[in-house]
Amino acid sequence: MVGLVDFNTPNARQQSRLEGLTQAISIVNDSDVMQQNCSLILLPDHAKDSSLRGLYDEEKSIIESLFSFKQHVETRFVDLFTRDRRSENKTNMRRFSAGRIVVNGETSGDNCWLESELAVCGRPVGRAEGDQGAPTSVLPRTSALLLPEAPSTESDLKLAERTRPSPEQQAAQKGVQRIQLLLDSLFRHVTFKGPCIIVNFTGYVEEVGAAESQPD
Repeated sequence: MVGLVDFNTPNARQQSRLEGLTQAISIVNDSDVMQQNCSLILLPDHAKDSSLRGLYDEEKSIIESLFSFKQHVETRFVDLFTRDRRSENKTNMRRFSAGRIVVNGETSGDNCWLESELAVCGRPVGRAEGDQGAPTSVLPRTSALLLPEAPSTESDLKLAERTRPSPEQQAAQKGVQRIQLLLDSLFRHVTFKGPCIIVNFTGYVEEVGAAESQPD
């Protein structure tokens, strides 16, 4: 079983929400055969205004909450991305994101997911990097981003002229290709065989489901 949490999604870092998400991660990692479970957490790209020390405060609160549930959070990874040629020179947004592979702390030495390419290499690896460079995912254009305006399906949507997405909305929508690249790298070189359930705890625009429906 693989859990997935993107801390860029709206409200994911609110204190009450953060505790619920880290507890959900521990439930996934600690269930059944613990050596065959893990969770991917995608760390935030932007700090909240209330974080005086920026992303350090954001990441510290996430990691300490996971430590309280006795999780192993030392396996880091990064992923690289770019934009289409028309947009590449129009923005100075950073072109990488960071995350962790989280597993049960007591059985981390035997966890099969820590043998994966993403865990060992710390990023997705291309098959011909010498000629083609490191693999990068192309972010969707700003015009293609979704702008959810209602918190639930029971609420009326505000029909208005399209506005420019906020940095937070952009950070939470990096596209299907990015998710597919991370999951492929996570599954590569894993030793156990069998079906795997992916539990997305921070669904926003359903990029994970779309990525999983892609052909091999």
